[in-house]
Amino acid sequence: MRIRKLYLKDIGPFDEVEFEFKPQQSGRAEIHILTGPNGCGKTTTLQALTNCEGVRNSELLAKRFRSGVSSEIQIFMTESPELNPKIVRIRPKDLPKSGIPNILNTQSKKRKWAAFAYTGYRIVASSKINAIQDFPENPLSEALDFNKRSTRGDGAIPFLGNSGAFTINQWIANNISKRALEKEKANTNQANKYASSIERLENVISEIIGYKINFDLRTSPLSLVVLANNTELDFDVLPDGLRSAISWIGDVLMRLDLISWEEDHPVNEQNIILFLDEIEVHLHPAWQRRILPAVQKLFSNAQIFLTTHSPFVVNSVDGAWIYELKVKEGKAYLGEVTQSKSGTSYQNVLREVFDIDEDFGAPAQADLDKFYQSRDAILQGDEVNETAFLRLAKKLAQQGVELQNIVIFELRQLNKIKNKTYEI
Repeated sequence: MRIRKLYLKDIGPFDEVEFEFKPQQSGRAEIHILTGPNGCGKTTTLQALTNCEGVRNSELLAKRFRSGVSSEIQIFMTESPELNPKIVRIRPKDLPKSGIPNILNTQSKKRKWAAFAYTGYRIVASSKINAIQDFPENPLSEALDFNKRSTRGDGAIPFLGNSGAFTINQWIANNISKRALEKEKANTNQANKYASSIERLENVISEIIGYKINFDLRTSPLSLVVLANNTELDFDVLPDGLRSAISWIGDVLMRLDLISWEEDHPVNEQNIILFLDEIEVHLHPAWQRRILPAVQKLFSNAQIFLTTHSPFVVNSVDGAWIYELKVKEGKAYLGEVTQSKSGTSYQNVLREVFDIDEDFGAPAQADLDKFYQSRDAILQGDEVNETAFLRLAKKLAQQGVELQNIVIFELRQLNKIKNKTYEI
């Protein structure tokens, strides 16, 4: 299942907007990136898309609907380009009077596809581990809540929200324990199955952070630890970026592992839709460059929608569609739609996607702008305080090699054009 179009009317900052989500090259995850300044409707768009299976959170929608009459969401979905799209239409009158409808709270039939939502602000924590704990019945509980609720005092991410506390940590511990038991029984296939569940998470996280990690169980007391660069670490002392990546990627893999699927594919190759809100927030730029390629590779049959403020995320993959949201007079609208190119420099991404023309910090950029204004005035023959101009040029040249090269080049050009000596 894929989302091919989204129509919003009188929703959040939008009067009316339509997004068309075109397919991309097959064989890898399809990626759609929402960019723009704060208040441009990125999160509103992402939240609207999470209603792809019907009304997910009536209270949240009611707050974003601007009109009781004209507000409307339409999500166009299709299983293949040849089929007519299924349209999910949501208007104020369609909202339940109270509570959240019981759309995803059943696991009675096999799934063709599933959708999940995450924010980069999630972080995994240490939690009490049982050697093997029974899986919960419903792996789709809270699947489309960006901040899946925590009811545990130790801060661990619960799997069943208000009704339970099956954690990512416990899922990893289960697989480690079952792998060991099946090895002991010489059941190689089953042992490999449990091993692959752990290895998927270990490998993708290692790819993002640039060094190898492994998960392991300790018996005295029983606890799950992370082995990073041959150092044994508790979850609570891991870097926040690492805890964030483990949290949401681990949660996806855990739920995929527990869902009953129609097609007998590896779980990471199942048909899924991911909604990701600023997954880069805790990540160093080096990790921001790697996270999207790693996720695209891991979930090869996914459709991914994400918001980001990071140029390192935007040009980390090729062929992703980039939707530039803009604001004018308090109203949001969709600007240019382009495709990402990893060969584009970060400087160009900042200019073309994020509308940032400045190359230096604010104080230096302000001085450089004044320098250029005086230079232009000199070239036009206007009266300029040349002493102040050269003093400013000297100040800029002392702030770094890049600025020094710019100033020297511009002064040499002035010398040639005006046949006059400008030196610092």
